[in-house]
Amino acid sequence: MTVQLVKGDLFEVLVVKLGKAARGKHRWIGLTIHGQKNGRDACEEVLTKQLGGLKFQLYDCISDSDHVSAIIKVALGDYREVLTRIESADSISSRTSSGKIRLVRERMEIVKTIRKS
Repeated sequence: MTVQLVKGDLFEVLVVKLGKAARGKHRWIGLTIHGQKNGRDACEEVLTKQLGGLKFQLYDCISDSDHVSAIIKVALGDYREVLTRIESADSISSRTSSGKIRLVRERMEIVKTIRKS
């Protein structure tokens, strides 16, 4: 854990950052969802249904003419179970996975998108 003093115009704030080991290990999985053309909400709904109670975070969701390419983040402990459930689905297939999102994006040829707040 790192404690850092941040000075602002009106006040000072202590910012506590978790160390790398304390953040937990995870895996990024690159997926293709076939027959899906709708946006991010529909993609998340399909994944939630397939993965049941397993936690995941949807990062990238790119729609194409006949499929959707997506990248999800899962806890390392859930990784094997997530892959098993994805491969058992007819409409979802795993394309790649890594501990680094940069590598998954490169392999899937996805350009990093910047979200507007």
